[in-house]
Amino acid sequence: INRTYRWPSVVMEELQSEISPVSELIGIPLRVAKVTPYRQLKERSEFQNQMATYLMIEPVSGLAPPEWQDYVGPVAVWRASLDPFSLDDMGIVHEFICHLIDKYTEEEGVDVARDITPAAFQKFKERCLECERSGLRKTERSEE
Repeated sequence: INRTYRWPSVVMEELQSEISPVSELIGIPLRVAKVTPYRQLKERSEFQNQMATYLMIEPVSGLAPPEWQDYVGPVAVWRASLDPFSLDDMGIVHEFICHLIDKYTEEEGVDVARDITPAAFQKFKERCLECERSGLRKTERSEE
């Protein structure tokens, strides 16, 4: 279940976390920490967390380290600066990374210096917000 929670900064600072490499390059360094689930997880599918895996991809390869690929479970994500960061914000970052994942499989691939920058992210975000205002669905947006 994806939710926006406001945890005390003292709690966030004590969690063992890592900086998301792509988020750092786009100018919004996000810390990601695996957290204890609120209920016991039994099925392998309950441990899958694509959003967390994508946050942890290496910019050059598009692959996450092994510890972020399988049995990830629930995570907490927050700005390293402790500034507010909502589920809506996370949604745009996730869509940007999904866009990058698609580019890794294309012939041209991803040029980190061109494709994973604050300017590239802002341009993507503006397109997303414009599509939302005009009522385009995600599939229509990706065809632009």
